Amino acid sequence: MSVFIADLVLSYGLTTAVSVLGILGNLTTMLVMSRAGLRDVFNVTITSLAVCDFFFLVTLIFRRMVHIMKLQGGMLGITLAAYSRAYGSAVSDLFAVLAIMHVYFISVERFCAVFFPFKISRVFTVNRIRIYLTLLYVLFSFCFVPRYLLEIVVWETDTSSNTSMPIVRFNDLFLYDEKVQYYTLAVYFTLVISGDFFVTFSSVSISLRMLSISRKRMEMNVGTNTSLRTGKTFVGICIVHMIVQVPYYVGTVIVTILPEDFLNSETHSFLYNCIHLLSSLKSSLNFIVYIFLAPKFRPELKSLLSCHKKT
Repeated sequence: MSVFIADLVLSYGLTTAVSVLGILGNLTTMLVMSRAGLRDVFNVTITSLAVCDFFFLVTLIFRRMVHIMKLQGGMLGITLAAYSRAYGSAVSDLFAVLAIMHVYFISVERFCAVFFPFKISRVFTVNRIRIYLTLLYVLFSFCFVPRYLLEIVVWETDTSSNTSMPIVRFNDLFLYDEKVQYYTLAVYFTLVISGDFFVTFSSVSISLRMLSISRKRMEMNVGTNTSLRTGKTFVGICIVHMIVQVPYYVGTVIVTILPEDFLNSETHSFLYNCIHLLSSLKSSLNFIVYIFLAPKFRPELKSLLSCHKKT
């Protein structure tokens, strides 16, 4: 009973509150960055990351609202819940993966900007960054086509009520096999762990670089100063990413590998909602990082708020 109450508080209280705050934070980030002008490589990338986090949280909130409607027992709620599980989860997963890929992309760009500033300026221009990010969206949208088709909604007749009910089934195009599932999970985590390893390496390297350069040299060298100041923001993003990502991985492995009958249904649901809370935190905390570490974000935010107060 205590697990059930904790699950309700976690699922419909904390996760929803964090998601709503994250939506507002990412929306504010997009407004501030667009106001500052998307003429900087880092600003363009951060704005694109905020877009991914924003849409992920919107889909997460929508799925929570649909689940509440399902608990009411109405046919509309049951139908929306079935389609949300079959197709809405794929959209959420797409934006979650895109956000992770943005962190990897930022780690590569910031590492090169700090350690190879002259060579990388010709590779990571604003126009090329926009092309790279567009290709990133197109590539992963295409790669997620099997995920969209993995589950389908089938209408079956309920003998007790003699009504048609939507049931989520695996698509016949895919052969569901535990070995295939474990192999896919292993490949996914190998790629993600490799990316996170480089993120950690980049953040540590940039942190050591910032410590090795004196304040006087940073003030004299404008190019290095800009790269290292945005490097502080990148390090903050990496810290948030890794703090949330590690327990997220552990929870995902537990829920995916362990069968539901190994744990009771309440505990299994609680772990699953813990994963949702971690994913919502990962998409919501970057706004706080920008406020404290981004060199130009706070002045632009104050300017935006002051304009709204005047109007």
